[in-house]
Amino acid sequence: MVSSIELNRGSPTIGSSSNNGEKPEDSKPDNGGGEYNFVPADKSEHDLVLFEVGDPTNPFNYSSPRKWFIFTMIALNTWWLICGSTVFVPATETIQEEFGTSSIVMKIPIATYLIGYSIGPVFLISLSEDYGRKLVAIPSLFLCYVFFIPQALSHNVETIAVCRFLSGFFGSPMLNFVAGVPDLWRGETAGLWAVNIWAFSCEALMLGSIIGAYVLDNLGWRWTFWIQIIVGAPLALIYAIFVPETRGSVILINRTKKIRKKENPNAWTIYEGDKKDLKTFLREVVFRPVAMLFTEPIIFFFSLYDGMNYGLIYLLIESMPLVFAQFGIEAPNNSLLYLSILIGNLIAVPCYYFQLKAQDYYTKKHGAYTPEMKLMWGFIAAVCFPLSLYWYAFTGRPGYNYWLPLVGVGIFGFASHILFIFVSDYTIESYASLASSAVTGQSFCREIIAGICALITHLFYTNVDYKVASAILGAIATVSMLIPPVFYFYGPRIRAASRYSLELKRLAEEDLKREEWISERSARLTREHHQNMAAGRASYDN
Repeated sequence: MVSSIELNRGSPTIGSSSNNGEKPEDSKPDNGGGEYNFVPADKSEHDLVLFEVGDPTNPFNYSSPRKWFIFTMIALNTWWLICGSTVFVPATETIQEEFGTSSIVMKIPIATYLIGYSIGPVFLISLSEDYGRKLVAIPSLFLCYVFFIPQALSHNVETIAVCRFLSGFFGSPMLNFVAGVPDLWRGETAGLWAVNIWAFSCEALMLGSIIGAYVLDNLGWRWTFWIQIIVGAPLALIYAIFVPETRGSVILINRTKKIRKKENPNAWTIYEGDKKDLKTFLREVVFRPVAMLFTEPIIFFFSLYDGMNYGLIYLLIESMPLVFAQFGIEAPNNSLLYLSILIGNLIAVPCYYFQLKAQDYYTKKHGAYTPEMKLMWGFIAAVCFPLSLYWYAFTGRPGYNYWLPLVGVGIFGFASHILFIFVSDYTIESYASLASSAVTGQSFCREIIAGICALITHLFYTNVDYKVASAILGAIATVSMLIPPVFYFYGPRIRAASRYSLELKRLAEEDLKREEWISERSARLTREHHQNMAAGRASYDN
């Protein structure tokens, strides 16, 4: 799950300066008056291809129903792919018995799927930014579901583990296509709500365990893999046929190529030089995210926080059948207990309204906006997070009604959703034009931690008393309570001390100059158009 978005960035357009943070290589200040100029010496401004105001091919100008259809298809595909990590979970014991292997070995395929998630975005998301969302998503989805076939037909754990890694790797671009939100909305409230809903679709992964439990009970373990193709392939097909390319820079590059071929051989666009060579790719896409992960306190601590949150979801999916077996609740009906997490997530979704209102209030009160305002509702989540785990620990045993631990799990779901949103929001706001690198490192860390949690949970809970195991998790979460307040009060100082602060300042200044240049160009072309129209009417009257 990647929560990587910048809502003030998106499709390039007249009056907008954005290209998801990428800067054209030929964008240099004019040596004359110091004004920013995007036109190289060997190019003409009249041959420049940009979206005109009101251009219907600009994703920002799509109708609201069309935007929400595109977003819904991305969210549904994301939800089903993330369910792929859990549909298989109820079948592990059955497969373990059939293959004659150990329980810890049967957890490896769960972990390899998540590891595929973590590695895939490093390579594939950058390709989607350079070559388009669909050009990467369609073949990736095809390969993702193709590799479910050998899983369904396998006769050993090794085949399942390797193919699940490949399915996770190729499914990862869609899981990170929340980046498509700023392709459609430019800082609008609708876009913020879209991200909130997208986060919920990622958190609904426990529905996969419910589906898997009943498929296993009625059809057998091999169908827990077939069902992923049966549901996923039609969703992927609808996406391929009905969802257009939304990456604005790619749309303009493709349009420019057509114009050069049919109308104007001198046509050009400022985004054609953005594709990365191998050296740039390795520096910006591979090495920089790793460097930022281990040298930037914000990224490091929020990655651990996010990873713990995500990993605990898998811990609960593994531990809840063990804990609730004490109450006589067995498979497949015990899988329905996961709905308590989802209900908690769902309750948190509309609470985003209060975060936005508080954000607006403090912006007006202090006269300026800071990234730390994204952390305000995180104070509530920081308290609920350990509280829910202690509640689950001390009520999840005979002598209490089983509804009590379910309430604790529901509180966890509530805190988990808030944590997922504010961690992503704060990281993105703090690193602006470098957010892609920041979030890539964060996502890598999150998925690795989740994979480790999936591996150790059964061993942890079966070798330690259930109450003690959950209490240990609560103690770890208690320490993490310090993260939101520390960064809320000291975040500005930490950001100012960042080794990337000067680069971020420079990129922000370039963004501002770029926006001013394109806005001025838009106004000038509009004036010229009106003058030409007036001259034409005058000539006609004479």
